[in-house]
Amino acid sequence: SYLNLRIIQSEYGISIDQSQHIDKTILQPFFSGVSPKDIYFRKSPFPRDNSVERILYNEFPLGDTSLSDMAKQYHGGLSKWIGSLMHITVWTRIDINYAVTRLSGYMACPKPTCFKILHQLMEYLYHQCHYPIFYSSNKPSTI
Repeated sequence: SYLNLRIIQSEYGISIDQSQHIDKTILQPFFSGVSPKDIYFRKSPFPRDNSVERILYNEFPLGDTSLSDMAKQYHGGLSKWIGSLMHITVWTRIDINYAVTRLSGYMACPKPTCFKILHQLMEYLYHQCHYPIFYSSNKPSTI
């Protein structure tokens, strides 16, 4: 398991994923103490509603006390989670790239909505943890 990658080769092709790493080092610590039934299914890692952009623009950054409270509630600060997510984004989870990139812009001065978006991203990842990259051994057919 090089760089926390699981590489499986078969007659059909090569599969590369990080689902064990994602579950063990990201999801379990993030959802520590949360019942699985309370982790909602999300279709998207980032809110599709345009109002989120307006809220992020108008919202003030969290103060020291509020930031500390959020870090306790989410088992770590925004920068901790973004760092963990960047690792998997680079290697196997291209589907969360936009959400991670958008949130990374708020690492210095997080806003309350950033933590809500982080929570949605983690719920998305929880329900779609096993999402391997597959390279088929079959040659692509020409049209």
